[in-house]
Amino acid sequence: SNDDGEPHYFDRKGMSRQHYIDAFKYCKSSQLSIDKTPSYIRVNGVAKSIKNSYTKENLHKKKFILSLREPIARMYSEYGMAGRFCTLLFPKRSLIRLNNNNNNEEEILKKYKQIRKNASKNDGKFNEQSNGKKSHSSIQYTMCSNVVWNIRKAHYFEDLKFKSFNVFINNKNDHVSIGKYTDQLISWTSELPRSQLLIINFDSLIYNTTIVSKSIASFLNIPNKWGNSQLQINGNGNDNDNDNGNDSAIVKLPLPHYNTSEINAYMPPLDCNGVRKLKEIYHKEYKVLWEYINNSNDKPSAEPYFPMFDKTKILKKCTEM
Repeated sequence: SNDDGEPHYFDRKGMSRQHYIDAFKYCKSSQLSIDKTPSYIRVNGVAKSIKNSYTKENLHKKKFILSLREPIARMYSEYGMAGRFCTLLFPKRSLIRLNNNNNNEEEILKKYKQIRKNASKNDGKFNEQSNGKKSHSSIQYTMCSNVVWNIRKAHYFEDLKFKSFNVFINNKNDHVSIGKYTDQLISWTSELPRSQLLIINFDSLIYNTTIVSKSIASFLNIPNKWGNSQLQINGNGNDNDNDNGNDSAIVKLPLPHYNTSEINAYMPPLDCNGVRKLKEIYHKEYKVLWEYINNSNDKPSAEPYFPMFDKTKILKKCTEM
């Protein structure tokens, strides 16, 4: 779509149908139009709302793709995103003084204070005039306030006192429920056919890109141009397959050792206490989800095998606090 890609038409009140249609006005008839709102899968009533919004004939043409990430890693990613949003609401003292040529430091602080004031006023509210969408600064304020203790008292980013990952979990139990994917899938498929829902493992998408990309292309009935000849394996172009050129073999793409994007960001440390707590909450979910996804009789024929989540990976990245 021509919006931010997450219209939230089916999970929030206030957006007109015409505004939702206009979000796709630049899409050509030969293109697929995509609404990539992640919260649809977990918000009650969305699947039913989608079902009731289309005729049976049009509904049958709809395809849904769901990428599921290991729930602890997903929650830490959200925790980190909230921390990065704080950098957009609070100036860094060191950067102001380094780059303060023509700008007055007090004026910069005043500008950031006004941004936070406006955002806090709209915190948790949706602007009816903008079709039920929150402003970016309001979303950033909400997320930042979830991970710091003193958002109303701080002036600089360096003044912020971040909550540990363990505390973040205790304060946001609704975020814990986001990782209980099986219940969400059962609710979704009670309204919409499982055959129209392609479920992929996030790690498979990252590490077995070729197979997953082929599956998505097949599911969407679009040209499948993925193959070993178009990819460099391990960065040197060597073909290590043992299947005589069968381009459906697993291809593991190299990943950079660090994030090369130059962004003014902050990633709070991952508290091992929080990770262990979440492992206790989710340990039964892993197997139940794995069985539910792979043993569905009416799953799409194009759906790749869904590996069980690796719960040891995230534990290796945590810090004892």
